[in-house]
Amino acid sequence: MTGFGNMDKIVYGAWIVFILYWLVSAMNVKREVPDAKSAIGRSFSLVRIVIAVALTSLFPTAITRVFGASLGSPRDAMIRMAGAALTIGGVLFAIWARSHLGRNWSGHPALKEDHELVTSGPYGFIRHPIYTGMLTASIGSMFATVESFWLYFFFIMAIAFVYRIHVEEGIMMRTFPDDYPQYRKHTNALIPFIW
Repeated sequence: MTGFGNMDKIVYGAWIVFILYWLVSAMNVKREVPDAKSAIGRSFSLVRIVIAVALTSLFPTAITRVFGASLGSPRDAMIRMAGAALTIGGVLFAIWARSHLGRNWSGHPALKEDHELVTSGPYGFIRHPIYTGMLTASIGSMFATVESFWLYFFFIMAIAFVYRIHVEEGIMMRTFPDDYPQYRKHTNALIPFIW
């Protein structure tokens, strides 16, 4: 049981590092270009997140039946260790991506002043690597802990991120009409080699 408690501490520690890095790095970003579409996108994105939270809250029994009751049963130590490693890897991948995005980052889909098309680091093969890292970390957290919260968290993020990818790609296509289509040809949106 002590070992399992350590896995929980590792998972929550990784997410705390992620949140702290995000808070500090968010202090030095470019100003947004005023755009009615980005304001609409922000509010519509919030509506989708609220709907996702409501749906996952209303159907916990159905989700447990689909994925099994193993969320509440003790995990094999190796599976939990692998989950913790996946959590750490996902968090580090998201931080790596965020560091390459630099001052172009925004907490919601938006165009920044002097916006740049970032293709370095993980952006060389994935167009939305921050989302990839966060989803990977949440999957790892599901395996490393016995808390069903991480399953709900994964679904909420997945729904929000798929929507955000659609909005962000539209912004990039309008901002970089020549470069972005070429960039899309040799990168995947979220999952390497798949999509």
